[in-house]
Amino acid sequence: MRVLVTGGCGYIGRYVVSELLRIGHHVTVAQRRLEGVPAGAEGVSFDIFALDRGSFDRLGRPEVCVNLAWEDGFDHNSAKHLDNVGGHVRFIRFLVEAGIKQIVGVGSVHEVGFYEGMVNERTATNPAHAYAIAKNFLRQVQKLLCNQRGIVSQWARCHYVVGDDRRTNSVFKKLLEAEDQGKLAFDFNSGEMLRDFIDVGSLGRQIAIVASQTAVAGTIDCCSGKPVSLRSRVTSFIADHQLKIVPMWGNLPARPYDSSAIWGDPSRFAEAARALGPLSSVAV
Repeated sequence: MRVLVTGGCGYIGRYVVSELLRIGHHVTVAQRRLEGVPAGAEGVSFDIFALDRGSFDRLGRPEVCVNLAWEDGFDHNSAKHLDNVGGHVRFIRFLVEAGIKQIVGVGSVHEVGFYEGMVNERTATNPAHAYAIAKNFLRQVQKLLCNQRGIVSQWARCHYVVGDDRRTNSVFKKLLEAEDQGKLAFDFNSGEMLRDFIDVGSLGRQIAIVASQTAVAGTIDCCSGKPVSLRSRVTSFIADHQLKIVPMWGNLPARPYDSSAIWGDPSRFAEAARALGPLSSVAV
């Protein structure tokens, strides 16, 4: 299939593009600044907020769009989330009216808000910060517009992404930077909360598989399905990277919207992989 990936040069996007290519798709990467387009993909310098009548042709008239384009995703309270959401809605409407067959939006477990336990496609959403509110709104709009035209709408809900840590703004990047600066200790909250951590490479594989089939649509949790404490993950990270820095547990409060335990149900992704069949094993 002809697959368009917006934000395909980004932290997650590069892995998604590589896995789509492995499966055998023709992939076009659309990004404002083309830096590090994976080998085998076609790159198009493109601003999704600056659309015209020729835009769909310039994008290669894709059949599928994996929509990763977003600004300030690592800053939950950035003003850009709410300022830009109208532009994201216009882009989805543009794709729908141009004749796209399938849209894969990429969201976040933060859309759920404060919740304790395993989440799935039936879990109610109650987002508590600007990033989550904007993403949840876009999910709802995408579903509405696609349903009106009979277009396949999928929403890949990402959980806590790790790996390639220097490209993120996560606590793991901050640990590496603190070690680089010679700091001896790093403050944490209690570390007792349970999270669903997924490696960015595995996440890219899961999103690519979701996009390569249409039998399973709607919200699909892209996750490990295994709750792990932050304390355990950090301890392993420090050991794996042979860091000398010491975590100081309990020196910081938890964020008000942080749940004590939240993880994803991987069963719908497993259904998607089965629907794709043998090709799902190509993306490894």
